[in-house]
Amino acid sequence: IWAADDDGDKLRRITSGAALTVAATYELPGGSGASGVGIAPNGDVVVSLQNTNSVARVAPGAQNGTEASVFATNVPSPFGVGSTSSSIFVAGSGLNGNPVTIRRFPSDGSIALPIQPLAAAQPWDVSPGPDGTVLFTDLASERLIRFTSRPPRAATGGLVDNTGTLAHVDLSVNPGGN
Repeated sequence: IWAADDDGDKLRRITSGAALTVAATYELPGGSGASGVGIAPNGDVVVSLQNTNSVARVAPGAQNGTEASVFATNVPSPFGVGSTSSSIFVAGSGLNGNPVTIRRFPSDGSIALPIQPLAAAQPWDVSPGPDGTVLFTDLASERLIRFTSRPPRAATGGLVDNTGTLAHVDLSVNPGGN
């Protein structure tokens, strides 16, 4: 289990035995506002740093106390992090006057162009979906946004459906797509 500590600028690995125990703590840049946590295709743990508009990573076998390395900057208001077998996706919520974006990074962490979400959307969390799709929650509405990177490729996110929930703040999809 991985948990981001927004106020403490830490990323924690927690064991899930009879009691939840902090097994390791990794340092994040001061004042960074750790938000979303995801696992990259290579196994690295990726964390969005909302206050510094950046994204950092920690190798899965890193020693306790290791400082996370920032691999992407100029990522506006990053929050949710998720990945497919080849890419890392970060939802940029548009908070603090930043533009709303969805960023897709190749697994090596090199910068990719933003994906333009639907008009008036506010992408918040992200999860890989079935068949290589990626689903984003929309904090501004009842919508889920779907992106697919296989042909025909989408340049913008597509509406999945109104779900009847006032606003989505978290998302998880199991291997069966449910």
